[in-house]
Amino acid sequence: MISIADVIAAVAPLLDAWGPTTYGAQNIPRVEKPRRWVWVPVSETFGAAEFRNGDLAKRIASVQIHCWGLTEAECEAMQAAVVTAIRQAVGGKRYNLTSAQWTTRQDSHRGAALVTTLTIELPLTPVSLPLGSNTIGEITFEDALVEQVPITPTVEE
Repeated sequence: MISIADVIAAVAPLLDAWGPTTYGAQNIPRVEKPRRWVWVPVSETFGAAEFRNGDLAKRIASVQIHCWGLTEAECEAMQAAVVTAIRQAVGGKRYNLTSAQWTTRQDSHRGAALVTTLTIELPLTPVSLPLGSNTIGEITFEDALVEQVPITPTVEE
Protein backbone atom coordinates (compact mmCIF):
# COMPACT_ATOMS: atom_id res chain seq x y z
CA MET A 1 0.00 0.00 0.00
CA ILE A 2 1.37 3.39 -0.92
CA SER A 3 -1.35 5.92 -0.05
CA ILE A 4 -4.13 6.72 2.38
CA ALA A 5 -6.56 5.94 -0.45
CA ASP A 6 -5.05 2.43 -0.67
CA VAL A 7 -5.61 1.93 3.07
CA ILE A 8 -9.20 3.12 2.72
CA ALA A 9 -9.75 0.76 -0.23
CA ALA A 10 -8.63 -2.14 1.98
CA VAL A 11 -10.67 -1.01 5.01
CA ALA A 12 -13.97 0.11 3.41
CA PRO A 13 -15.25 -3.34 2.33
CA LEU A 14 -14.86 -4.58 5.92
CA LEU A 15 -17.19 -1.80 7.14
CA ASP A 16 -19.80 -1.69 4.34
CA ALA A 17 -22.55 -3.38 6.36
CA TRP A 18 -22.77 -0.28 8.61
CA GLY A 19 -22.23 2.50 6.13
CA PRO A 20 -19.99 4.05 3.49
CA THR A 21 -16.36 5.04 3.92
CA THR A 22 -15.24 8.18 2.08
CA TYR A 23 -12.11 10.29 1.81
CA GLY A 24 -11.76 14.05 2.15
CA ALA A 25 -13.17 16.92 4.20
CA GLN A 26 -15.63 17.70 1.40
CA ASN A 27 -17.50 14.52 2.44
CA ILE A 28 -18.60 15.91 5.81
CA PRO A 29 -21.63 17.91 4.67
CA ARG A 30 -24.20 19.05 7.19
CA VAL A 31 -27.07 17.30 5.41
CA GLU A 32 -25.65 13.76 5.36
CA LYS A 33 -27.19 10.99 7.41
CA PRO A 34 -25.33 9.21 10.21
CA ARG A 35 -23.61 5.84 10.00
CA ARG A 36 -20.60 6.61 7.88
CA TRP A 37 -16.84 6.99 8.15
CA VAL A 38 -15.06 9.98 6.65
CA TRP A 39 -11.25 10.07 6.47
CA VAL A 40 -9.65 13.51 6.44
CA PRO A 41 -5.86 13.89 6.01
CA VAL A 42 -4.32 16.31 8.51
CA SER A 43 -0.55 16.38 8.09
CA GLU A 44 2.54 14.31 7.36
CA THR A 45 5.99 13.93 8.77
CA PHE A 46 8.79 11.76 7.45
CA GLY A 47 11.12 9.15 8.83
CA ALA A 48 14.22 7.46 7.51
CA ALA A 49 13.67 5.17 4.54
CA GLU A 50 14.18 1.47 4.83
CA PHE A 51 16.67 1.44 1.96
CA ARG A 52 16.70 -2.31 1.53
CA ASN A 53 13.30 -2.07 -0.18
CA GLY A 54 14.07 1.04 -2.28
CA ASP A 55 11.64 3.52 -0.66
CA LEU A 56 12.55 7.22 -0.67
CA ALA A 57 11.30 7.81 2.87
CA LYS A 58 8.77 6.65 5.42
CA ARG A 59 5.65 8.87 5.39
CA ILE A 60 3.91 9.21 8.74
CA ALA A 61 0.47 10.43 7.72
CA SER A 62 -1.83 11.93 10.35
CA VAL A 63 -5.50 11.27 9.56
CA GLN A 64 -8.79 12.07 11.27
CA ILE A 65 -11.50 9.45 10.95
CA HIS A 66 -14.97 10.83 11.57
CA CYS A 67 -17.20 8.02 12.88
CA TRP A 68 -20.80 9.23 12.41
CA GLY A 69 -23.48 7.23 14.21
CA LEU A 70 -26.99 7.72 15.51
CA THR A 71 -25.78 7.73 19.13
CA GLU A 72 -22.55 8.04 21.07
CA ALA A 73 -22.61 4.27 21.74
CA GLU A 74 -22.77 3.62 17.99
CA CYS A 75 -19.82 5.96 17.44
CA GLU A 76 -17.73 4.08 19.98
CA ALA A 77 -18.57 0.77 18.30
CA MET A 78 -17.78 2.27 14.88
CA GLN A 79 -14.45 3.58 16.19
CA ALA A 80 -13.53 0.09 17.39
CA ALA A 81 -14.60 -1.38 14.04
CA VAL A 82 -12.53 1.02 11.91
CA VAL A 83 -9.43 0.59 14.09
CA THR A 84 -9.82 -3.19 13.90
CA ALA A 85 -10.09 -2.94 10.11
CA ILE A 86 -6.98 -0.72 9.95
CA ARG A 87 -5.04 -3.18 12.07
CA GLN A 88 -6.08 -5.97 9.74
CA ALA A 89 -5.16 -3.94 6.62
CA VAL A 90 -1.79 -2.43 7.62
CA GLY A 91 -0.63 -4.43 10.63
CA GLY A 92 -0.37 -3.43 14.27
CA LYS A 93 3.01 -1.69 14.01
CA ARG A 94 2.06 0.59 11.10
CA TYR A 95 -0.53 2.75 12.89
CA ASN A 96 -0.79 4.65 16.17
CA LEU A 97 -3.88 6.20 17.77
CA THR A 98 -3.15 9.71 19.01
CA SER A 99 -6.44 11.31 20.17
CA ALA A 100 -10.22 11.46 19.80
CA GLN A 101 -12.89 14.10 20.30
CA TRP A 102 -16.68 14.32 20.11
CA THR A 103 -18.57 16.72 17.86
CA THR A 104 -19.94 19.92 19.25
CA ARG A 105 -23.58 20.30 20.19
CA GLN A 106 -24.47 22.42 17.14
CA ASP A 107 -23.66 19.42 14.92
CA SER A 108 -25.86 17.01 16.87
CA HIS A 109 -28.72 17.22 14.35
CA ARG A 110 -26.56 14.92 12.18
CA GLY A 111 -26.34 12.27 14.88
CA ALA A 112 -23.22 11.85 16.96
CA ALA A 113 -19.64 11.88 15.72
CA LEU A 114 -16.42 10.70 17.29
CA VAL A 115 -13.34 12.01 15.47
CA THR A 116 -10.32 9.77 15.98
CA THR A 117 -6.86 11.00 15.00
CA LEU A 118 -4.21 8.45 14.16
CA THR A 119 -0.96 8.14 12.27
CA ILE A 120 -0.26 5.54 9.61
CA GLU A 121 3.18 4.67 8.28
CA LEU A 122 3.26 4.58 4.48
CA PRO A 123 6.21 4.26 2.12
CA LEU A 124 7.20 7.13 -0.15
CA THR A 125 8.08 5.11 -3.21
CA PRO A 126 10.11 6.28 -6.20
CA VAL A 127 8.42 6.87 -9.56
CA SER A 128 9.77 6.38 -13.07
CA LEU A 129 11.17 9.51 -14.69
CA PRO A 130 10.67 11.34 -16.99
CA LEU A 131 7.01 11.77 -16.15
CA GLY A 132 4.32 10.93 -18.67
CA SER A 133 2.00 13.65 -19.88
CA ASN A 134 -0.69 12.99 -17.29
CA THR A 135 0.72 10.24 -15.08
CA ILE A 136 2.90 10.02 -12.00
CA GLY A 137 3.74 6.47 -11.04
CA GLU A 138 0.53 4.45 -11.35
CA ILE A 139 -1.79 7.48 -11.03
CA THR A 140 -3.37 8.97 -14.15
CA PHE A 141 -4.67 12.49 -13.77
CA GLU A 142 -7.77 13.73 -15.54
CA ASP A 143 -7.67 16.91 -17.56
CA ALA A 144 -9.24 19.82 -15.73
CA LEU A 145 -11.08 22.67 -17.32
CA VAL A 146 -10.92 25.93 -15.47
CA GLU A 147 -13.80 28.28 -16.13
CA GLN A 148 -12.97 31.94 -16.25
CA VAL A 149 -15.63 33.75 -14.31
CA PRO A 150 -15.44 37.52 -14.30
CA ILE A 151 -15.48 39.00 -10.84
CA THR A 152 -17.87 41.89 -10.63
CA PRO A 153 -17.67 43.93 -7.44
CA THR A 154 -20.99 44.65 -5.79
CA VAL A 155 -21.67 48.05 -4.39
CA GLU A 156 -23.96 48.31 -1.41
CA GLU A 157 -25.98 51.46 -1.10
